[in-house]
Parts: sequence; structure tokens; C-alpha cells
Amino acid sequence: MSNYLTTRTAKTALVTGASSVIGKAAATKLLTLGYTVHGAARHADRLSGVAGRSPAEVD
Repeated sequence: MSNYLTTRTAKTALVTGASSVIGKAAATKLLTLGYTVHGAARHADRLSGVAGRSPAEVD
């Protein structure tokens, strides 16, 4: 069985809680897989560490 995240053709994701731990990790992983990631968080000021990053900039 193939991995669902790597076989999808639609490459857009919405990640809630994208400014901290699990949400940030999920957003980063999706970026490395080529997704366009839209992040939402309660603390918008913390999104600056994730926002505007391209897959080439992801650790």
C-alpha cells in the first residue's frame, strides 16, 4: 500500500496550529513533499518562522 501523502495529486494543505510543535512539523513535512501549505494559528506572530518558506528553505 502506498503512502497517502506521497501519492496525492492535489498539492495544497491547510494546517491548523502551524505555529507550534506538531502543526509546525506537519507544515514543514508537507513543504518538503511539495505541498502548498496554508497555516492557521491562534498566535499569528509565531507563524513568521513558517510563513513564506519554500521547500528549498526547509530544514
